[in-house]
Order: sequence, then structure tokens, then C-alpha cells
Amino acid sequence: MGGPIDTLIDYIDQNEPDLKYFLCTHNHPDHIIGIPDIRDRFPGAKTVIHKLDYHDLLVQKEYVLENADAEFIEWLNSDPELKKFLEFDLATFGEPDIYPYYA
Repeated sequence: MGGPIDTLIDYIDQNEPDLKYFLCTHNHPDHIIGIPDIRDRFPGAKTVIHKLDYHDLLVQKEYVLENADAEFIEWLNSDPELKKFLEFDLATFGEPDIYPYYA
């Protein structure tokens, strides 16, 4: 659910699926950044992400900002889609509803 999300939102508006879950298979912000926008349309849908992936999300952006060189940060800021990673507010993602268990 990353990248340009307008196409997905248009599909949802046209087809009205019965969305029950946002299944986050891994924690890359570019893959989850659109969830808050879509979740607003489906407030009953549950967000599912592994607890370790969620924890990584909490520290990932800060880690990049503290450890990446200026050239990399400039590159992120120069691309509108990549810049969303730096601007993403994890508070809009919120606490997940379900932490699946993996043995």
C-alpha cells in the first residue's frame, strides 16, 4: 500500500469490497504508508503486523536519519514518493489490532 495510493482508493470506491484486514507482511514504510488513508474508509478493518516488525517501524526512520549520510537523505528528499518515508508520521498508523504469532 505504498506509492501512489489514488489508484487503489479509486478501485475501492468503485468496487466497494468488504475489507476486513490490512495484512502487513513486513515493515517497510513504503509498503504501509497508505494504510491510514484507506483505513479511514474502513474503520472496522483490523491492522495485522508482527510485533517485531511494528517495533522496527518505531525506530526505523530515526535510525536512517541518524546514520545515513547527507547525500542519501538528500536523495530521499528529492523524490516525492521517497520523501513520504521521511514525512510519514507513525502516529497515523496507530497501534496494530492483531499481532500474529509465528512459531
